[in-house]
Amino acid sequence: DDRRSECQCEPCCQKRNKVEKRRTIDKLFKMIHYLVLLVCWLFLFWLIYWAVTQEPVGESEEWDPFKILGIDR
Repeated sequence: DDRRSECQCEPCCQKRNKVEKRRTIDKLFKMIHYLVLLVCWLFLFWLIYWAVTQEPVGESEEWDPFKILGIDR
């Protein structure tokens, strides 16, 4: 057992407990980080889908820069 080979004095035990708590907190923050990243990616995909599926607003006429500039093709 690794615990038996470790020092059992009070300062060493406190340090091990502190390190173990820090590891737990780090794991939690890492999990939250990945969750936020996943939500952002899902939002981006939804935004792209929404933009692609929207109906054009305003004139239904096709964009023709030559017509706007008064240039013959």
